[in-house]
Amino acid sequence: MVSFTLNSQHLRYDGEAYQPLLWYLRDEKGLIGTKFGCGIARCGACQSGQIMTAAGLLQQTPKPTDDDIDLAMNGNICREG
Repeated sequence: MVSFTLNSQHLRYDGEAYQPLLWYLRDEKGLIGTKFGCGIARCGACQSGQIMTAAGLLQQTPKPTDDDIDLAMNGNICREG
């Protein structure tokens, strides 16, 4: 059992112990804005930075090597973690 306050409402979760709380929030409470981090699915917070970095790399280096890609994309971090 987990008790918590969400949007000024006191809630109590009595679901299965193995079920992530996130699933309860999304599936049972309908809070679909709540996202998984990058471990399973992407939340989208880093995507614009990833896209802009990749576009800049391809503009400067049309046929990048794996090392070029690793170096260019290294500065993008997940906002979730």
